[in-house]
Amino acid sequence: MNSAGGTPSAPYYEEAGGAGGGPDDQGADGSSGGSSGSRANEGADAGAMGSGGATGDGECPYSGDVKYRLNGAENWPEDIREKLSAALEEAVWYYNCYSDLSHDLTINYRDGVPTAEGNVDGVISFGSDRGYMVVATVMHEIGHTMGVGYYPWQELIEDQRWVGPAVVEYITNLPAEQRDPDMYSQRDYITADNQHFWPYGLNQASEHQSEWSLINHVRIVAAINEDKDAYRATH
Repeated sequence: MNSAGGTPSAPYYEEAGGAGGGPDDQGADGSSGGSSGSRANEGADAGAMGSGGATGDGECPYSGDVKYRLNGAENWPEDIREKLSAALEEAVWYYNCYSDLSHDLTINYRDGVPTAEGNVDGVISFGSDRGYMVVATVMHEIGHTMGVGYYPWQELIEDQRWVGPAVVEYITNLPAEQRDPDMYSQRDYITADNQHFWPYGLNQASEHQSEWSLINHVRIVAAINEDKDAYRATH
């Protein structure tokens, strides 16, 4: 599955005191269904900090610094802790390997969450539906923690298209062999609404068609952040 080169480093955990929860997003939709592939950490310690970080041996083109903490995981069902840990390790590895983005994430498990919810403050909450505990959903929610759907957002959309130059340059110049086969992925623009973008937004687990689905998702989120930073600098 790792056709684009590179393999994830072994997961590591640092003992870190239990992280407090935070306010949840207004309810960004999670992905549905399953997702193939897993760079699993089986059995993350409760309250520990994890990172799928770049290997540092030349295999990763970027050096992100995304970390996550499982909040109160000692009280979670064992299968949920294992599923989320596996999906988080893979998702964080892609963010750290294919971007220079950074964030400290707090992962909550709450029965009342219908899908999955990510907030720009770094809090991601999952409910009991195991179908959302897959790498595509986790990466989608990490995107929200990185600012997807948050100001400036509508300011960089015209006629439902993202007009920030970093995103436009990336999707316009993306080679055909690095695109997914569906019709939306062949376009030379990114569509966006008030919270999400596509293609490569991983808004549904079925959008995980290949490894390029995950890589392009991260590269577009990174480009979105470039555009947002440039907008803030001039407004």
